[in-house]
Amino acid sequence: TLREMEADRDGGSQQQNQQYAIDHDKSVFAVVIQPEGLAAGLAHRHFIFADPQASQIELAVTEKLEETRFSISIPTESLVVDLAPKNALWEPLLLERQILEGPFKPISDGDRVKVRQNMLSDSQLDSAHHPTIEAEVLALQKAEGAPENTYTVRLSFEVKKVRVERDVTATIQRYDNSRFKVLAYCPFKFTDFGIKPYSALLGAIRNKDLFHVFVSIDAAPTSQASL
Repeated sequence: TLREMEADRDGGSQQQNQQYAIDHDKSVFAVVIQPEGLAAGLAHRHFIFADPQASQIELAVTEKLEETRFSISIPTESLVVDLAPKNALWEPLLLERQILEGPFKPISDGDRVKVRQNMLSDSQLDSAHHPTIEAEVLALQKAEGAPENTYTVRLSFEVKKVRVERDVTATIQRYDNSRFKVLAYCPFKFTDFGIKPYSALLGAIRNKDLFHVFVSIDAAPTSQASL
């Protein structure tokens, strides 16, 4: 797993490289899935995130934030489904940003296993034939007329070898003099990737076609980061 990044800082004629690390207690790369259908009230909203220890992560940032680059390669089998502490940690922000339509419901370990099995099945992510999910920042620029620290990010998201690009609004900033923070989220559709949303009970319970990719990154000099 690659967790470190280099921050290239211009100091007159000299350039200094400082090692950073992603603080995984404060960071996540996830998708948010919500139910619909006649019996949607019986279903769960899902928060599915990449295991940072299994994923290959590359993050590079310079003094000029527009040059920030990020990519992640996620082993499909390593995706984590509805881990209660993570759901509780990110739920307030997801509700505030109106990504979630309501709170997460408690889900049993047995149901988590079933959700994961369905997610990895041939009709969904087909992990047997598509072992990785890829995401990459292709370009980044300051958003004109937007609040401070607001940027437009060109994001590439690849599932089952189908690559979809979106322009994403992101907040990118430095704080506490040395830390680096990114928050971005973007809607996609399962059908963008040739996937029919999961359904059960003759469609009375089904996942919405629309889902969100949600990214929060908090990085610090390696002496400060939680590794």
